[in-house]
This record gives sequence, structure tokens and C-alpha cells, in this order.
Amino acid sequence: MSSEMVFRAAILKQQRQWTYKELEFHLADLQSGRAFVKLPFSIYYSDSSLQENIKEISFKIWEKINIILLKYAGKKDMRKDELYELIALWWKQIYIDQRILL
Repeated sequence: MSSEMVFRAAILKQQRQWTYKELEFHLADLQSGRAFVKLPFSIYYSDSSLQENIKEISFKIWEKINIILLKYAGKKDMRKDELYELIALWWKQIYIDQRILL
């Protein structure tokens, strides 16, 4: 998987609060999910492959993404408390996923 596909799959998983098995199913079944992740039509990834790729995203990378999101929120005049809540949920899930995998 390309790094962009991995990030997009991680975002989709977090947004929908899916397990890796559910992510695998929806990426195989939903055209919208495949389009968002930019998966080629004939390629499918198992839940373990998705998990292996997503777990490689380090805390430092997620931190940089969070900074970019906060800057974006400021430019778009979004309510920052909503964005902070979303980021907090992502961090919590990422922490749980990393602890389980260790």
C-alpha cells in the first residue's frame, strides 16, 4: 500500500470506528470506501495487512497531522472544540491500537 492509502484507510477506520475486519469488509464491498482510500479496483487487503500497515504510522506523524488539522480549522473558521474532540478520539484509538499490538 502507498503511504497515502494507509493514511486514508486509517482515517476511514477512525472516522467510522470500525475494527480492522470491518475495514477489510467495507473496502472490499463499498465503492465509496475504495474510492476514498484510492484502492485500485482489483486489489484487496486483508484485515491483518491493513493492521500491519496502519500500525506503522508513528505518534510523531499523527502529531504532525493534528497540527495541520488545527491550522486548517483556523483557516476554515471551524469550531476548534469539535476538532479537538475528534483529535482526542483519534489519539485515544491510536494509543489503544498501539498498546494491543505491542
